[in-house]
Amino acid sequence: MKFKHLGLLLGLALFVPTLSVNAAKISNLSVNGNSDYLNINWDQLSSTDFDNADGYAVQWSDRESNTDITDSVANYIENNNDDIALRRNSFENDTYYYARIYTYKIDGSNRKVLGNGSDRLKFKISFQNEVTSETISVTDPVINNDTGEANDTSNFEFGTLRKYPYDTFSDLFWSRPSEMATSDFDEFLIVLSENSDMTDPILKTGVDRDSTSVRVTGLTPEKNYYAQGHFKKNSDTFGDSPVKQFKTIAAIPRDSSTRQSRNIIKVENRAIRKVSIDGGTVSTTSSTSSTTSSSSNISTTTAVSTSSQSTINNADEATAKIKIADLKRQISSLQSELRKWEAKVGTTSSTTSTRTTSTPKRSSGLSVRERLKLILEAKRK
Repeated sequence: MKFKHLGLLLGLALFVPTLSVNAAKISNLSVNGNSDYLNINWDQLSSTDFDNADGYAVQWSDRESNTDITDSVANYIENNNDDIALRRNSFENDTYYYARIYTYKIDGSNRKVLGNGSDRLKFKISFQNEVTSETISVTDPVINNDTGEANDTSNFEFGTLRKYPYDTFSDLFWSRPSEMATSDFDEFLIVLSENSDMTDPILKTGVDRDSTSVRVTGLTPEKNYYAQGHFKKNSDTFGDSPVKQFKTIAAIPRDSSTRQSRNIIKVENRAIRKVSIDGGTVSTTSSTSSTTSSSSNISTTTAVSTSSQSTINNADEATAKIKIADLKRQISSLQSELRKWEAKVGTTSSTTSTRTTSTPKRSSGLSVRERLKLILEAKRK
């Protein structure tokens, strides 16, 4: 197989659902690695199956749900290849990851559209670069291009919400509609509820047409929530997305004492539009209030980071003081031994000759190196 040293591409390219998909045409997905690269390999498609595709799209994530066909693509490689090399330092040791491969085609609007797909590969790599893997069967939905009539919103579909829940917040992402003009809707409307039928929503927030993500803060750890997306035009909503259920994870401390804590603080610092739940009631957050909320969250995180750094500095100072005291004891011991050997040299010289008797008198003017040399000579005698 050809080995291509391809690094991760900058940024994520969004999948545009406008093509029927045949799953599992790409077969025998496998992984091997070394200290520099993790190689994902597959059986190269025949010219018939590859058809007139432009290349392959690669999905990989430490979350299985992030490798669904409606999710983002991490890498694109051109032409009919059979492997891709990802940087080894992007993968943690003994952590499960998931990967899928698709063909893609560039349409008339210069969008990358996914085609044939593979089953899902679950794998992990050890510190010694040994790989454990298994294949998970996947049946993809058929994605159809249904544009509807001009000025008729009945066929517009919001698409699928992708959720990334943490402990007290969750990030929601969606795709920008490809078959709608900007005049067809004013904004996206994101609704959050604690009920699967979306009754009694705890949040309704409008997101401008140029954004495809939002962070909902103020959530309760280890609790189920339900989210739904809509288009909004004037006071009307349409194109309802399927309801997406998610559960927040257990609470993580923000003390920077563990890797998990440092990771959650890093995620909190990411630049993303934020909206908060206000006391469990419905709240519509404007861009201004969103910015304020974001600034507040960042300020809180900065304060935590500053406090954590202060703790680390105090610990480093205490360690330094212990080390200094230990070095001083060693120096004192060496000085004591130096004086002892200098005394021995002086005693021996006085019984040998008049010339050597003067040596200890001049020893006080000798450098440390010269004194140590005298000590070593005395030891050899």
